[in-house]
Amino acid sequence: MLIRYEKFLEKLDKRLEKYFEEQCEHIKCKSGCSACCEVGEYPFSRLELEYLMSGFVELPFGVKHDIKEEIKRLKREKPKLYKCPFLVDNKCVVYEYRGIVCRTHGLAWYDEAEERIRLPYCVNSVSYTHLTLPTKLE
Repeated sequence: MLIRYEKFLEKLDKRLEKYFEEQCEHIKCKSGCSACCEVGEYPFSRLELEYLMSGFVELPFGVKHDIKEEIKRLKREKPKLYKCPFLVDNKCVVYEYRGIVCRTHGLAWYDEAEERIRLPYCVNSVSYTHLTLPTKLE
């Protein structure tokens, strides 16, 4: 199953690359930025978690230990928003194995309530611009 998922991610990443290129003038995320990972929710499917864990097992012992301790703390405290436990020194230590929500940070999204496309300045900021586009997206 993970092999099929990995092939799906290869296709998804190619498509996302095109979206990021098309939206490059609006994307505020830059290399080294980890704002989305500092405070958020990380809704991963079971398959995404299994894939992420296949990258986790390859990490050095000390990094794995620190991540496990942070996950234990999060389970105890159950905060709604939190720093991703895989963010170490402002870098994703499982970047190649990250979930789809992580792969799409920075892209425009459709706001159903306002029936418009939103272009984020930063998803952790209230600043963003509106772009009115046709509702039929291809």
